[in-house]
Amino acid sequence: MDNGAAFEFYKKVLKRNKYCTISTCSLKGKPESAVMNYAETKEGKIYFYCFDDFRKYPNLIENPRISIVVYNHPDYIQIDGSITCLRGDKAKKAKEELTS
Repeated sequence: MDNGAAFEFYKKVLKRNKYCTISTCSLKGKPESAVMNYAETKEGKIYFYCFDDFRKYPNLIENPRISIVVYNHPDYIQIDGSITCLRGDKAKKAKEELTS
């Protein structure tokens, strides 16, 4: 599959679903996975929110590496990468982007 076809498949799977499994890990090696809802942009960015009293929050602050699985039978995607925590104006801009 070429890059263009792979990106279209990625966007199709994201659009057909609104839930994903997010896996994080603390610096001490303790894993944590959770089903969360998400929103995506036309450019393929994925946004989700997390309250600071959720277990994944300190993991993401200590260790921003993340794995996400979006599954919609028979298709799925797995994405490994790192997160950027948005606050203030950046978080407001992201919210506006998603609701426009």
